[in-house]
Amino acid sequence: HTNNNNNNNTNISHPPNLPLRLDAQNLDKTWFTETLEQKGIPCIIENIPNVEPGWTSSANWTLENLMADPKLRHRRFKCGEDDDGHSIKVKLKHFIEYCRHNRDDSPLYIFDSNFDDDRKAKIL
Repeated sequence: HTNNNNNNNTNISHPPNLPLRLDAQNLDKTWFTETLEQKGIPCIIENIPNVEPGWTSSANWTLENLMADPKLRHRRFKCGEDDDGHSIKVKLKHFIEYCRHNRDDSPLYIFDSNFDDDRKAKIL
């Protein structure tokens, strides 16, 4: 797969089963909207905290801060599905431990599809 972005993300090749990785510092917003967002194509956007002024996530969302928050550390996040299509969830505290020791070439990710609607998640 190759994207036709007119910046440094041009001609990024990636295996077909992995999401496209983009650098926010070089991302053309119009290309992103038309090529990925409107088509519902998942991707990973890196370096957002370095681009958006006032975004405090890089200071607030450290593993230590997330682990120290009693409301968040026990929160369950989806990490996959079993063979029957049922969600598999992991507590944030266990995922953080996994992150601290992970050296996998295909790491585990967590998802929260209700993030916008959830009062607890809003504190993130």
